[in-house]
Amino acid sequence: MLRIAPKTEEDYFSTNTKPSALSNTLLTVGGDELNVAIALSRLNVPSQWVSILPTGRLGDIVMRSAELAHVDMSKVQRMDNSDVGLFFVIPEAKRVEYQRRNSAWAAQGPHHFDFSSLFAPLRKGWLHVTGISPMTTPNAALNWADALEAAQKHNLRVSMDFNHRPQLGTLEKLWEITKAHLGKLDILILSLESLKGLCGLEGVEFGDDIKGALLLLHNKLKVRLAYCDKKRYFKEIEGKDTEVQVRFSVITDNSQLYSTEEYPVHHIPKDECGGGSAWAAGYILGRNEFQSSSEQIPWKAILRRADLLAALCQESVGDHSTVTRNELLHCEKMFVDSIADITNPNLLKTTKEEKVADLKDVVVGLCDAKIIPILRAKNTQLTIERSIQLIEMGCGALEITMDTPDILNVLQKTKQYIDSSKKKCLLGVGTILHKDQVQQVAGLVQFAISPIFPKDFVTECKKYNILAIPGASSPQELWNTKLEGAQVVKLFPSQLWTPGALKEVLNVGPLGELKVMATGGITPEKYQEWLSAGAVVVGMGSRLCGGDLKYNETDPEYAKEHLHWTNQGAKLAADLFAKVKSQ
Repeated sequence: MLRIAPKTEEDYFSTNTKPSALSNTLLTVGGDELNVAIALSRLNVPSQWVSILPTGRLGDIVMRSAELAHVDMSKVQRMDNSDVGLFFVIPEAKRVEYQRRNSAWAAQGPHHFDFSSLFAPLRKGWLHVTGISPMTTPNAALNWADALEAAQKHNLRVSMDFNHRPQLGTLEKLWEITKAHLGKLDILILSLESLKGLCGLEGVEFGDDIKGALLLLHNKLKVRLAYCDKKRYFKEIEGKDTEVQVRFSVITDNSQLYSTEEYPVHHIPKDECGGGSAWAAGYILGRNEFQSSSEQIPWKAILRRADLLAALCQESVGDHSTVTRNELLHCEKMFVDSIADITNPNLLKTTKEEKVADLKDVVVGLCDAKIIPILRAKNTQLTIERSIQLIEMGCGALEITMDTPDILNVLQKTKQYIDSSKKKCLLGVGTILHKDQVQQVAGLVQFAISPIFPKDFVTECKKYNILAIPGASSPQELWNTKLEGAQVVKLFPSQLWTPGALKEVLNVGPLGELKVMATGGITPEKYQEWLSAGAVVVGMGSRLCGGDLKYNETDPEYAKEHLHWTNQGAKLAADLFAKVKSQ
């Protein structure tokens, strides 16, 4: 959808343009489901949007806005002679007005999508829906129901933002549609107004005790419920009275209430839209990532993450969140078990000194690890399983190459395992060929390796607090990386060198300050020669990690290589890591 809203309360007509030029009108791409997909993608969670858009430039605008955030748009269908949905923000009435009658979404036929085929390949996936979509047309309601049925069939969790809009229909109608599918939902997110309305429909008393009413409704419906509470107050900031929003959230689970009311978030919204979508994205991220050793889900940590993401999203204008994983995690670390006051934006900026200290810790960690297993694979699930296996064996650093299928999902799952298991293992990505790839892995990795020296690679990595390890193959290239600020350099391919040649280069004056990672053709039997020659760490691929990674399960070579890994390779790797630790 496209959002049209006046920017300010000032005169809408610019004195420098024709009277018809509404220079203070804001035009943005919006829509809750797309907002959530983009917010998650910015956090390095692989996301896909399924919808219908018109052919032509209007549809292209929506497509491009999502593609820039790396949302998978491959399942979006395009329709001729149709429009995009519009919604107009009316500040005076504090409401929005929809125009979706001629939109491509409204023109869809019954059972338009084969959701079962779309969801079948997903493993532990998530579907996010709202109450807006099924209220647009009867056919949209049928397709919405098809999506929930398919999600249940393929074991996808489902979050639903109830999001009742009176302009689209009555509360009773939306509740009739929703109630039939409550058993498929992981969570139903409500506004306070919708909570009050549903309590009335279900005969639950709604008085001053809002949380009590939520719990009563939860016990009756047997579904997890949540709502976000927002209040405003004024405080003086830089000599001006400024309106500040306080937000916290409440959730029910197994007849219990959990809330962040004790530690709310204080912030100054730059835009009233987008916060609810970001909250849902933060909830989904928390449910996917937070682990607990007991059966109790860490609800307060999940709610805090959702609250922070919602507040940070509204630090910029527009429906779509631009918050990165690094920014979110940094904010979480700043406000552990305390009120999160982010009204001063400077508090959210990691200082240059902190970043340098963090990168030095990564350098030390790589030197301690001595060996970096390099996973370049064709099988996504096998890559995740092998990563976990190597981590359990005791490797201190792990590189997964960028050309591995579904790389962001692989990195995410591997990072989740490292975080939840408390294993001491640095996670990095390899085969970075241009600086734009760095942003995609921000927040997932601690180091990034390139076989070459892409332009602005070191600078881009520093921006995201990632240690850059550019490639070099000659003494001049080695020295150039140091001049550009690289703390570690990858000697590649090391087959063109010998340990003796590296030792000679490092004996030449300031070249001895270089921290070199030798990679290419190094075997478990020969790694020590490179370390003795002055390399601080070596990288090893299939000879350490298993030759089966190079093949798909259907390839004839796979079975033989996998058997070799099971019978010999795994023990060789485990023994090597044990040897390194004992040195």
